[in-house]
Amino acid sequence: MARGFRATLPDKSLEPTPRLVETHDQPRPWTATWFDPPFLPELDHVDQAYGICFTNEGEILLICSHDLDGVTPYWNLPGGGLMPGETLEQCLTREVAEEACARVIGSRYLGCQRVDDLEHPDGPQSFYQARLWARVELDRWDPRHEAFERRLVTPAEFLSVLAWGPSLTAAVILEDGLRLDAEAKLSERVTDT
Repeated sequence: MARGFRATLPDKSLEPTPRLVETHDQPRPWTATWFDPPFLPELDHVDQAYGICFTNEGEILLICSHDLDGVTPYWNLPGGGLMPGETLEQCLTREVAEEACARVIGSRYLGCQRVDDLEHPDGPQSFYQARLWARVELDRWDPRHEAFERRLVTPAEFLSVLAWGPSLTAAVILEDGLRLDAEAKLSERVTDT
């Protein structure tokens, strides 16, 4: 079972200067604060690991599940909650296999956002969500978990298809994901020569 919300909040005094702070109002007011590497919070305070997953052809893998209403299709990055003892990479690898029927063949940490949900029904919540870049290979589509469809999109389509709405954080993830994907391709070419 994935970790739930923790009783202790992260020590924000250990955080570096954030790259951006973004406020949202749905389903209630909350704030996302983005931190670039090398900052990585203690895993006890990381609620999830999601990845911007690229194919060898440069397309981005998205999965579709239902939104909170249980009906509306919701296109998202593959990923999910960390199991006890899992690393971020292990979590992403497991979730990509379960949700997207794909294999992670390489990954790197992109950064994280701290979510501050001060009006949560269970009381104020503050936790981190890790984001990773990954190179993936698709397997035969055989959905067995919450995702009922997968889709490959171009980087130009990514922000309009992703169900996050207008999001500076999504734009940062795309920008940094494209940079890491280009670095990985360059490294592969150097290794092949």
